[in-house]
Amino acid sequence: YHVTFGDENYVKKKQKLQSIAYVQDVENIPRDAYRHLAAVESILPREYAISQTRQEINAYMEELIPINFIDLNSTIMQEGFSEEPDITDPLIIEQVINATGKGAYRSVKKILEYIILELRK
Repeated sequence: YHVTFGDENYVKKKQKLQSIAYVQDVENIPRDAYRHLAAVESILPREYAISQTRQEINAYMEELIPINFIDLNSTIMQEGFSEEPDITDPLIIEQVINATGKGAYRSVKKILEYIILELRK
C-alpha cells in the first residue's frame, strides 16, 4: 500500500515524468518493459502518463523548432533505366515512387537559437 497525505506537488510530479521519459529514450527502455515494471512496482507512474508527457514534450519542441518538409522530386531529373527492374509488383513500385525524394528537416538556425537561449539561462 502507498498512502500520501496533503496536496500533490504538480511541478515535482511533472519533472519526475519528464525524467522517466528521458531515461527511457537515453537507455532504450522499451515501453512494454516499463509497463511490466510499473505493474510490479505500484509507486512508478503508469506508462500512459509517460506517453502523455512524451507527447507534450514533442508538441513543445515542435513549437520551438518546427519540422519542415521538402520534396526533392522537383529538383531531381528522372532518367530512364536501361536494365530490367528486380521488383515488378505495381503496388510496391508505386509506393517507392511516392516515397522517393520526400524528406523532413529542422532548421539549424532554430536549433542553435534554442540551444543558445538555454545555455544563457
